[in-house]
Amino acid sequence: MRCFSAPAKAPRSWPDSSLSTKCSLIASQSTRAISRGAGCSQSGAPLRRSRSTLSVLLGMRKEGATREAWATMAAKETNMKPTPEGWPRISTSLYYEDAPAAIDCLCKAFGFEVRIRVDGEGGRIEHSELTYGGGVVMVSGGRPESEVNGRPPRAVGGANTQNLFVYVDDIDAHFAQAVASGAVIVKPLSVSDYGEEHWSDRGYGARDCGDHHWWFAQRMRTAAKKP
Repeated sequence: MRCFSAPAKAPRSWPDSSLSTKCSLIASQSTRAISRGAGCSQSGAPLRRSRSTLSVLLGMRKEGATREAWATMAAKETNMKPTPEGWPRISTSLYYEDAPAAIDCLCKAFGFEVRIRVDGEGGRIEHSELTYGGGVVMVSGGRPESEVNGRPPRAVGGANTQNLFVYVDDIDAHFAQAVASGAVIVKPLSVSDYGEEHWSDRGYGARDCGDHHWWFAQRMRTAAKKP
């Protein structure tokens, strides 16, 4: 099911948040251990990382490595196995009062594609997987009776415990489609620019038909490389 433009690619130098955090942690742990002349991390576990590994990690962070490079290095350092095909390291589930309508809304307004949809009795969505680029979100109705106590925002006074962030290729076209499809814009198109030493994005914030908040952005400038 295809409802919008082709999935976007995230900025090449933008790793998954978990991978960036892991690599930064590895580098900082190694730096502290080497500076102490010790072979153990703060927890006392043997630190099996050489100075050459540390140099690679710091160089990757400085030069802006690709997502693939971050993933490869993080997997090596944490001994993590590859994820199942078609799945990112981290995905999320969203709960709606009307899950079928929400699936249509996300496709029409934001360009998601339905990969799997399992319908149950009475129009209930038992399971669904929507994709955008390499990202996956699972959409279903509220499940207050389950162990996760899943509830849509409207069931808890409109509160949101998360906001979802997505990179797109053409922010103007994406914004126009969202507006035309009835998404509520909570923050109009604007530029986030923290100076030449940092990245610059142009994006907007929207609330979908189930009151979940989304942020969409296009990378306009990468951080300037230090001499």
